[in-house]
Amino acid sequence: MKEVFKKYHLILIPLISLIIIFCWFYEGKLISNGSEEDLSIFHSEKSAQYYSTFWYPVGTGFKTPFHFVRYPTFFVLGILEQNDVPAFFRQALLLWVLMVAGIGGMYFFLKKCFRISTNLSLIGSMFYLLNVYSMTQVWKRFLYHGIFAWAYLPLFIFLWVKWIDSKKIIWLFIFLLTSLFFSYTFSQPAFIITIWSPAAVFILFRAWQLRSKVNEVVNIFLKAGVGLLLWCVVNIWWLYPMLTLGSTWNETTGQTWQSDLSSLHAVSKSFPVWEVLLLRQSWYLSSENDFGSFYQNPLVFLLSILVLYFVVRAIVKLKQYPYRGFVLILAFVALFISKGTSFPFGYTFFYLLFSNFNFTTAFRNSYEKFGIVWLFAYTILFTLGFSNFLSSLKPNKRFFIAGGILFLILILVLPFWSGGVFPKKHRLNIPQYYNDANNYLNQRSNLSNPNRVFHIPFLVELERSIYTWGYIGQDPSQNLLNQESVTTPKIPLYYSIAKLQLRFLNNEKFPKLLGLLSVDNVILHKDNIYPKINIEETIKSIEKWEGLRSKKEVGELIIYSLDEKLINPRIYAAGFAVSVSSIEEGLAKIISDQFDTKQEVFIVGNNFVIPSLMETIPLITFEKISADRYLVKIKEAKNPFVLVLNNTFDKLWQATIDNQIINKHFIVNGFANGWLIEKIGDYSIDIRLKMWPWD
Repeated sequence: MKEVFKKYHLILIPLISLIIIFCWFYEGKLISNGSEEDLSIFHSEKSAQYYSTFWYPVGTGFKTPFHFVRYPTFFVLGILEQNDVPAFFRQALLLWVLMVAGIGGMYFFLKKCFRISTNLSLIGSMFYLLNVYSMTQVWKRFLYHGIFAWAYLPLFIFLWVKWIDSKKIIWLFIFLLTSLFFSYTFSQPAFIITIWSPAAVFILFRAWQLRSKVNEVVNIFLKAGVGLLLWCVVNIWWLYPMLTLGSTWNETTGQTWQSDLSSLHAVSKSFPVWEVLLLRQSWYLSSENDFGSFYQNPLVFLLSILVLYFVVRAIVKLKQYPYRGFVLILAFVALFISKGTSFPFGYTFFYLLFSNFNFTTAFRNSYEKFGIVWLFAYTILFTLGFSNFLSSLKPNKRFFIAGGILFLILILVLPFWSGGVFPKKHRLNIPQYYNDANNYLNQRSNLSNPNRVFHIPFLVELERSIYTWGYIGQDPSQNLLNQESVTTPKIPLYYSIAKLQLRFLNNEKFPKLLGLLSVDNVILHKDNIYPKINIEETIKSIEKWEGLRSKKEVGELIIYSLDEKLINPRIYAAGFAVSVSSIEEGLAKIISDQFDTKQEVFIVGNNFVIPSLMETIPLITFEKISADRYLVKIKEAKNPFVLVLNNTFDKLWQATIDNQIINKHFIVNGFANGWLIEKIGDYSIDIRLKMWPWD
């Protein structure tokens, strides 16, 4: 029996993971959990398309360096969708793979680096999954990048240690290769620091350990430098854009380091030091949340103390084991950072960090973002302490006592493996009528000139919505259909015009403003519970709009199509610019028919661009190459004109004629890109989002 177990014990890792995943998905429903993932997996192929460039086409679009790394994962999920694999199964498969990777990475790290027995390595690796921190901050939080980071960290450190401490280049090759598979981790840039911090601590530890051997210390730093350099080269496809665009991200979103510090200080109240020591987080475990009073039970609290006992035992009693200094230093650093602004010195530390190093503001929830490093060190110490405890027992008692303790630890995370971590309110089936509506819109769409969908209720300030079919979370409208959605991202230019639009929602001429944003369909969601609207009154208001072409009811959705004459294409020419004092004034002029949106644009401030009305505008055709590139053909241009790209204005949008950059680039209509084109005749214009140096 022992020989069979020794030969096939690794099968337990995927098998146990499969049992847990089955407990979550046996009903064939998606998990939403009110997280920020907002059903991105539902149309995986469309999500992959959105993630394939640095321009994210939601709202009127915005640049982002953080979605591109998701593309490989969603490319694979998109292939599964093409082969009719249901969305819930795609989600279950993704989570199962990550669960196996996380447990497996921890197993190999414990067994190969710490020379812990097979049985205890299995116990330790399963503890890495089955603990209160993992349950609440990784899986319950249900952010894919957090789950990826949890899965990647043990494997990353294992391969890093093997590369530094061995002479085999195969470890470096595997180290670099796995970074491609786990690139999704870095859609949250904080995880670059999180993942690399243990690697840095290990290098400093080994250098100190070998300080008397200068050649070996030099060799360690050389290998570390080579590993870091090659990792950067292999990941340059997302690292370069993140470093260049990430520096302007706060400008794009309007966030400040002060607001991030305030956010961290607020959430840190849920994880003071004593909570972190027990792997707990008081807000998630409060009786008001999904776990009810389970974690308020004193006996359950004692189970957390039992786990901490083994960690303390390893620190106090074990003096000789591989990499002891590395583990203890890492645990101390991780504990200090994970507790956020809590005592001691937390607020001062993060104040200095955020105010001087802007990129560190990504740690505005430090327990969530850096806590996996604490969990990693905690797992090592728990495994060592538990092993030491068992070795102190008589052989004939070890099995029963060990089994009893492990059973109690399983009780501690009962909601995790029983499925209670995701109650029924967080599991859902998306109604078939969304697929029917999607097919209807796809049949009517023009692929060469894709337009947008406007959803009612239209959410600007609200962060969560509730639907009759069970969804609770951030506005999911962008992921329910294949069409680009005018929805809620708080990107300043678009956000300003979106808020102002609501003032005109009941105006009969409102479709003219929708046409300005290239909206050709409006969808009324009768299945929306919150924010609550009066459906009958809303229908009456909509049907008073001028310019409605058709109405189609699909399940609990009503689709209104607008007259094509109102809809501005994604790229068009304007012959005149109207000066206005504000965006609101410009929208009011459109509503009151004071100028033609198909041939005119408004510019806020003094109009120095086009001094007079042009007699004619050229004929324009264009081809959408991707979300961040368009090829435009101009015919019969006889006068200067304004070329409009109806995406959110960004300085990185670049228009060229014969490789010559058009420098007169400005904001039109309160949000869009305009270029003054002065060339006469027939020619082509290449519009692209300049990202790479060679663009």
